[in-house]
Amino acid sequence: MIITIDGPAVSGKSTVAKLLARSLHVYYVNTGLLYRALAYALLLDKQYTKDRLHNPDHQDVQDCLHPDVLVYEYNNTYAYCP
Repeated sequence: MIITIDGPAVSGKSTVAKLLARSLHVYYVNTGLLYRALAYALLLDKQYTKDRLHNPDHQDVQDCLHPDVLVYEYNNTYAYCP
């Protein structure tokens, strides 16, 4: 099951999403945070400029991701999935 919530800034999207995830006993994934983390990794690891972030190289994105290790956080509890 994938549920997405869209709306303007400061409209309560994250609050609603977290409550919904908790009530359905599913993970809450903040995709905005994922995008910001990837951008940060590209800036640090690949020396990208802010202008280059709009069209990153496919290989550079793959190099910054580590699909062999996933970390989930739910209610301040972390689970590592190697």
